[in-house]
Amino acid sequence: DIGVTGVQTCALPISMLTTISRHIAVKLGVAFAIPVAILTAVGWLGLSRMSQMNNGMNEILDRHWSKVQVANQARSYSNLNNRITMQIFLLADREEINTLLICRSENSDKISALIKELEARVESAKEKELLNALKSARAPYVESYKQNTHMLLQENKPEKAREGMVRVTLPLLLKYHLAWSEFIRFEGEEMDRAAQESNLTYAATRKLVFLL
Repeated sequence: DIGVTGVQTCALPISMLTTISRHIAVKLGVAFAIPVAILTAVGWLGLSRMSQMNNGMNEILDRHWSKVQVANQARSYSNLNNRITMQIFLLADREEINTLLICRSENSDKISALIKELEARVESAKEKELLNALKSARAPYVESYKQNTHMLLQENKPEKAREGMVRVTLPLLLKYHLAWSEFIRFEGEEMDRAAQESNLTYAATRKLVFLL
C-alpha cells in the first residue's frame, strides 16, 4: 500500500498476528505454570512430611499410652486383691471367705494375663528389664499372702498369720507396687521423648520447606 506521504508501508496479516499472540500466550502460560507447579510440589512435600511425622508420633503415643492403661488395670486388680486379703483376715463366715478367695484367684489370673500382654509388646531392653523386675517383685508378694492365708484358714494360726502379713507381705506389696510405678513412669517418659523429637523434626521440616 502507498500512504498519503507516498511511502510504502507493510502490515502483517491478522491471522499471523493471532498466531504470534497465541504463541506468546502459551509461553507466558508455561512460564507461570512452572513456578506454580514447583510451589505446589514444595507445599505438598511439606504437608506430606508433616502428616507422616504426625501419624508416626500418634502411633508412638498410642502404643505407650495403651501400655500405661494395661499397667494401671493390672495395678487396680492388685489393689483389689489386697483389700480382699484384708477382708479375709477380718471375716468369720467361711462361705463368704471362700467367695473372696475365688475372686482373688480370678483377679490374680487377670494380672498374669495383663503382664503377658505387656511382655508381648516390649519394644526396648529397658522395658523388658522393668517388666522382669516387676515379675520378680510380684512372685514373693503373691507367695507371701497365700502362705499367710493358708496359715489363717488351714493351720488356724491367726496371730502368726497377721504378723506375717504386717512384717512380710505388706513390705513386699509396697515393693511390687513401686515396680508398677517405675514401669508406668518409664512409659510416660517415652511419650515425652517422642513428643520432643517430633517438635524438633517439625522445626527442621519447616526450615526445609522455607528454604525450598
